[in-house]
This record gives sequence, C-alpha cells and structure tokens, in this order.
Amino acid sequence: MTPIRFTELFGKFLQGELSPPEEKELWEAWQSESTELSVVKEQLVGEAFDHLPVSYPPTEQQVQDIYERVIEEAEADQETGNKKTAFIYQLSRRWWAAAVIALLLGVAVFGYLLNRGNKNPGSKDIAQQTNERLPGKQGAILTLADQSQVLLDTVKDGAVLALPGGGRARVENGNLVYDAKGVAVTFNTIATPKGRQYRVTLPDGTIIWLNSGSSVRYPTLFAGNERVVHITGEAYLEVAKNSKMPFRVDLENNTTIEVLGTSFNVNAYDEEPSVNTTLLEGAVRVNKKGQAQKLLPGQQAQVSGTEKIRVVDVDVEQVVAWKNGLFDFNNKDVKTVLREIARWYDLDLVYESEPAAGEIAGKMQRNLALSQVMETLSDLDIHYRIEGRKLIVSK
Repeated sequence: MTPIRFTELFGKFLQGELSPPEEKELWEAWQSESTELSVVKEQLVGEAFDHLPVSYPPTEQQVQDIYERVIEEAEADQETGNKKTAFIYQLSRRWWAAAVIALLLGVAVFGYLLNRGNKNPGSKDIAQQTNERLPGKQGAILTLADQSQVLLDTVKDGAVLALPGGGRARVENGNLVYDAKGVAVTFNTIATPKGRQYRVTLPDGTIIWLNSGSSVRYPTLFAGNERVVHITGEAYLEVAKNSKMPFRVDLENNTTIEVLGTSFNVNAYDEEPSVNTTLLEGAVRVNKKGQAQKLLPGQQAQVSGTEKIRVVDVDVEQVVAWKNGLFDFNNKDVKTVLREIARWYDLDLVYESEPAAGEIAGKMQRNLALSQVMETLSDLDIHYRIEGRKLIVSK
C-alpha cells in the first residue's frame, strides 16, 4: 500500500467512514512491516494524539484500561453479532495500540461508544473534543514523472528527493525547491487535498503557493520559448522575470494567463461562479476564446461561461489573505464564505435549506478551530452540524 492510500484510509477511519473492505485493507497495512509506511503511521498517530488530553505513546496504564474496555465491548458485541467489533477482537494483542487510537478518538466505525458506561471520567470530554474540526495545515502530494507519489507532509526539512530524469528537489521550511541543473525535461504535479496548502519553487525561481483543493503541473526544467504550467483551484504566483521566456498559466476552462515578471492570484475552483485572476504587481493578459484583457495592479479579470471577460477593481489584500494565514470575509456573501470554510476544514458542504441572504464582515486567523470560525455567522442565524465529513447548514 502506498503512503497516499494509507493516509486516505486513516482519515476515513477517524471520521467513521470506512467500508468493511476498507477496514480490512487498513488493518492489514497497519500490521505490515513496510518501512515506507512506518514514518506515515508515526506521524498520523502522533497528530491524532496531539489533539487529545492523553500522552503519546499512551502510558501502560492507559493501554491496559482501554484494553479491558475493548474486551468488554468486543464480548458484548459478539453476543449481539456485531461483526465489525468481532473482527477487531480477533487481532493479536500487540495490535491493540491501534484499537486504543480508535477508542481515544471516539471513532464509531468499530462500534466503540465511549459515552456508554463512561468508566473514564474524561472520556466524555474526549468525545466532545473530537466533534471539533481542526484547521488545515501545510502538506501536499507530489506526483513524479513515473507516477510514483510522495506525501510531502511526511518529508522532513532538509530532505533531498531524487527525481526521475536525474533532477533533484529539496524541502526547505515547507517549500519544495527544484534544482534545474543538468536534468531531462519531465513533468511533476503537486496537489493539495482539502485542508492542506503548500509552496513550491520551480526550476526558474518562480514561487507558487497552492491553496487547499488545488494543483499545479509543471516541468522539472523549462526549455523552449516559454514557461507553461497548468493550475486547478487557487494559487498565488510570484513569477521570476525572464523577458526571453514568457510565463503562461493554463486553466481548465480554456482560459490562459500570459505573464512577464509579476505577482498575481488565480482562483479557478470548479464550484465557484467565475475564474478570477487578480494582479498585484507587473502585468498579465487574460485570454478566453478570442478575448483578451490586460490587467493593471489592483484589477481582477472575471471569466464565467460564455460571457465577456469582466475587469473590476478589488482589494488585493483580501484576495491573497489565504496565503497570509487569514480568512477575510468582508463583503462576501454567505455561500462564498461557506465554500471557503469547507475547503479549508476538509468538509463537504450540504444545505438542508437555503441560508439567509447577506454579507459578512470580519477577519480571522485560519489556524482556528471550526467552531470559532463559524461564530462569525451567528449574527445571520445560520445553524450547522458536523456529520462525518459533512458540514450541514440550515437556517
């Protein structure tokens, strides 16, 4: 199993969303002696314990107490035919540490109900705490030319990656930096899942910040007459100047952005009503099906459907607030804000009824828990609840 697949299954495990075949797949991977997975296991489990009022690794007494509770639950569930718990019950003693994680996190997937019995006085608090949704963080998936993948969350600062084609890249302070010397041209892709963001420095020195749910495909060496990258989602770019080799961004909807030396933001999420290109410095030209608009700093080009390119003046600090670790909700409508929140907290947005119309005001840090951010919407009388990975909104 790849680290990417293991991380995906572990995330579903914590949310109680594993299917029976996925349960079996995860636990078989957990028991494997794979060196490739060992670092990922350590990181994921450590992160889970970071948000709980218990130590990691758990103390011997904690393991023993929870082990006894697992036995009680397993025996009770075997009597009532609960196959999920029976499956865990059959695991060897040395794998109870994994069951400990499930219990401490209050995961429903194995049928362990911490509040039932409540032998541990703190168990209710633990379960309540895990209903909270934690903010996103640095991390991404790097796909190399040979289609192998690297979970960048697990790569330590200073590590050097050998790339197919002879190139190299190193990790520096959460930034993947490419060395362009003497390599064949191959293509890499960095993708940020929901709840992650990342920064990459391309071989020409261009820096790209990716927001959550975004990706960039680029060559490991720029050659020819122009530099071309392909972006989905949202990204902020500081393009290295090179008048002899213009820089171009291709987007999914047949929109292209022609750049010289400049700083700009592009928002091209599928779920947003328009593709927005915002210029901070320099000059760009936005092209769409025969139309072309050149932007000045402080302007934004909006492209939607078959309409003409619309150019408006905007607050550029608000546009790039995400890059600077902020939510800036000033003058945004409720649904736009909810989409932004859902992407950062790795949630699917579901409406039970249409939220009240209105605009929101306020700025806040993106490192807050979800409940703190949602308080911003309290004046609009919007109610929500979390079910698994769903953010369900009602009036």
